[in-house]
Amino acid sequence: MKAATLACSVVVAASATLLAQSPINGKWTTEAVGIGGADTVVMDFTADGAQLTGAITRTSPPGQKPVAVKGKVDKDTITFTVLSPDGKRTITFTGKVMGDEIVFVREAKGDPGAGSNQGGGFGIYGLNGPKTVTVKRVK
Repeated sequence: MKAATLACSVVVAASATLLAQSPINGKWTTEAVGIGGADTVVMDFTADGAQLTGAITRTSPPGQKPVAVKGKVDKDTITFTVLSPDGKRTITFTGKVMGDEIVFVREAKGDPGAGSNQGGGFGIYGLNGPKTVTVKRVK
């Protein structure tokens, strides 16, 4: 009986360790178009089973607050939708984890507004932003 209890404890501990080491957990980065030049984008993810949480942080323009991420994980695919920092657009990211890269397909929806700088432009939150975004694991 003691051997069976010990064996079960070892299996539970090993399972918890494997879950804690999800290949999605950690920081990922890419460069994007920003206002006035390059914009370093950092995506910080934590996967807990099928739940995904984290944040997206940008460097351009300076002083931006992180955008919260809540989504889901299904094997090597992650999906989440965020609200742009100005609250005018929703952006859905669907990504495939491939080793130390995640390739996202990105879809932005919202009001383009008036003028040439409306709709978030060509950045990661913009209506005219890239259709795909590749992030690399920060080591």
